Amino acid sequence: MELKVIKMIGEFINKANELFTAFEFIDKIPDYLYHYSSQNSVFNIINNGELWLSNIKDMNDPTEVSFGVKVIKNILINEKNKYCDEIIKVLELHEEAPLFQEYFFYDKPTFIFSLSQKEDSLSQWINYGDNGGGLSFKMITKKLIENIKTRSNSTYFCYLFPINYFNGEYVESSIQIKNFKSLVSNFLEEAYHKFIETTNDYDEVFFKNYFISMIYIFASMIKADFHQEEAEWRILIIAEGPGNKNIHPVMKGNIIKTVYKIIFETDSPYNLPKQRELSDIFESIMIGPRNHGNYSLKQSINFLMYKCLTSFGVVNFSKGKLV
Repeated sequence: MELKVIKMIGEFINKANELFTAFEFIDKIPDYLYHYSSQNSVFNIINNGELWLSNIKDMNDPTEVSFGVKVIKNILINEKNKYCDEIIKVLELHEEAPLFQEYFFYDKPTFIFSLSQKEDSLSQWINYGDNGGGLSFKMITKKLIENIKTRSNSTYFCYLFPINYFNGEYVESSIQIKNFKSLVSNFLEEAYHKFIETTNDYDEVFFKNYFISMIYIFASMIKADFHQEEAEWRILIIAEGPGNKNIHPVMKGNIIKTVYKIIFETDSPYNLPKQRELSDIFESIMIGPRNHGNYSLKQSINFLMYKCLTSFGVVNFSKGKLV
């Protein structure tokens, strides 16, 4: 690869980093965030001392990305982006041609970890907590981010952001990131000019992959206001490349998928469990409404925490009710 192209990639990444730093100017980051999941997933998190971030291509609802892309198109039009028509044409090429079918260029795989601002939400239990039979972690936001950044080995991106909600007309219902629309439009305008309009044909194809990738990341920050009750936040990591030691192919059911593992391992001369520092980010665990009053389950969770984290934790029951 030409030195000029390598340098331009570095400039592109730096510009994107500046943008995501600007995204972090949020009115208030919650002290606590909540992660809803199945009992099996929670067991694996504690027993193995690992948090798994999902590949951005494996989101629960693929249609939310296509909705986000439509919102981005509307933002470009309303913000009077100088390259609005050209950028939309690139997006349409992506939708039609196999050339741009990757969400992110292969050497920059992208991963997310979803959380909610709601402590005991029926919609979260139903959609993400095994239909109310799962568990949720109450996580200390500051310690969660500190631990993930320390253990991520990622020098490009590691950010926390809230989801922005738009209605069926692609108009904002709830935007928590200040100047989100203008920041996105300005970045795309500058990036299109610098990395596509002024490059040769070969490099243009190369940078269109990066360009499309960023649009899909922006799209992952957007949901339809039908989901607004979820009050979702996400952690985003873009790895340097497939050789990053945190990236692992795993079996999920009968399907091979790629995840980004945040591994909690701390050696101790006292034969303590390596994953005990995982307890630093957990304030408590909640049992879903379908297992309300199941004290056997509560005891088992406490024994699991004691075995793996060297302490009993706070285990609560959901106050919600499912018919």
